[in-house]
Amino acid sequence: MIVIIPIAEGVNNVYTKTISIRDYCPKCGAKRGIPTEKGEHRLSIWTNSCGHRDTYEGALDEYLRRTQFEHRGRGDKYEPTFESIFKPVKSIKQL
Repeated sequence: MIVIIPIAEGVNNVYTKTISIRDYCPKCGAKRGIPTEKGEHRLSIWTNSCGHRDTYEGALDEYLRRTQFEHRGRGDKYEPTFESIFKPVKSIKQL
């Protein structure tokens, strides 16, 4: 499933990342809820049917672990860079 999560706030920007995570709860394997967008930054929110709460930090961790595993499987050395993780959205002054 594709979700948009907040990553960080910079001096002039709020950073988000569009990531792909599994469709299933990492704790019990039940189906995750359907993501919807909220707020000015269009962040994804979803509710798992099992009641386990997902966090943006957990989703990012899942994404990074899977991405590193996929690169290792191809023999690549993957080192995430600032530009590969962060995407500026808008100025904080406009919030």
